[in-house]
Amino acid sequence: MGVAEHRDAAKGPVAVRVLVVSSTRTEKTDASGAWIANACAEAGHEVLSVEIVDDSAVAIEAEVRGYASDGRTRVTIVTGGTGVSKRDVTPEG
Repeated sequence: MGVAEHRDAAKGPVAVRVLVVSSTRTEKTDASGAWIANACAEAGHEVLSVEIVDDSAVAIEAEVRGYASDGRTRVTIVTGGTGVSKRDVTPEG
């Protein structure tokens, strides 16, 4: 597929999942995931889910792999984590 075909295929809304990585946030206390989901919806995209997962490489990987194989998800946005530190496992996940 060439550049033009990729551009044509990319037009229109996409199905998005938002994954919040946190050991402390809940649905009520998470602001970033809700904001991202709202911004995606306002841009015309379909938000399939906003989920919070523990700050664990195993948990993050399981969620992302599940999204990648579900046949619907086109974009996964990951937010949160501990920041840049030795405890940060989000990139590995």
